[in-house]
Amino acid sequence: MGIRSYTWLLLSLSALSLVSLTSCKEELKKEIATPHHWYDSIHSFSIALQNQHYEQINDVSSDLIIIDADDSNLTHEQIQRIKGSGKKIYSYLSIGEAENYRSYWKKSWKRKHPPFLDKENPEWKGNFKVRYWDKEWQDIIFKRLQELVDLGYDGVYLDIIDAFEYYEQKGRKEAAQEMVDFVSLISKHAKQANPDFKIIPQNGLGLLDNPKYLSHIDGVGKEETWYSFDNRPVPNDTNAWDVGLLNKAYAAGKMVLLIDYPTDHQKQCEFIAKAKEKGFIPYVGNRSLNKFIDVKCK
Repeated sequence: MGIRSYTWLLLSLSALSLVSLTSCKEELKKEIATPHHWYDSIHSFSIALQNQHYEQINDVSSDLIIIDADDSNLTHEQIQRIKGSGKKIYSYLSIGEAENYRSYWKKSWKRKHPPFLDKENPEWKGNFKVRYWDKEWQDIIFKRLQELVDLGYDGVYLDIIDAFEYYEQKGRKEAAQEMVDFVSLISKHAKQANPDFKIIPQNGLGLLDNPKYLSHIDGVGKEETWYSFDNRPVPNDTNAWDVGLLNKAYAAGKMVLLIDYPTDHQKQCEFIAKAKEKGFIPYVGNRSLNKFIDVKCK
């Protein structure tokens, strides 16, 4: 090989190395600029808690489906078939109120309330406030949680987290911390049985400032962030407070699920656009959450 050919070869190899190095740097920049989350495969979700059975649930095209296991009564085999198409499926679970139509409810409670059972919710007949820090109530929830894990659900959507606010108003100063401790125990119980099981509490955003709480949840749900069910915009100061806390959860790698209830199509699409702009996952629901809704926007 001549000197000129050898020199040309060295220059060519140097150029290729430089291109390769530059390419690697660009890929690294992309990796840093686009953090990976456990929920990267979830771009949409749907929720319906009443009158939903296997056929309707299986037809939903969303990446994540939230149902009420007691309402739908899906078998382990049916859940596996739904998951086989790449979907995730979570069950609703109320931990801040007891409901008299649940399997855990005992007829004797009507005559004599157990220590954990409090007053009936005047807005929801058959729903009773519970002293959620009580061990007997927590054991009921842990038992139901294990049943959901065994059935094959991918996670739970916890409701009535904001029960702590009710008891704070009653003068119980430790109510917020007791809810943090309860949700943390729920997370520990579930993940001992299935490390991939997800815990998504709804509302009660004030708890997101608690490091223990934030470390034990996988995401957060929120209702009425931009619009109320009567199409009224949420007040700016309330929206700013909510979004600020949701941003904190998102920055910590938590999935943020939003449910708003506008019936006006323009407002529905505005809500969807605003939520997606923040990196949140939106769903427009009807107030009763008794059917799946698919809103199409341009």
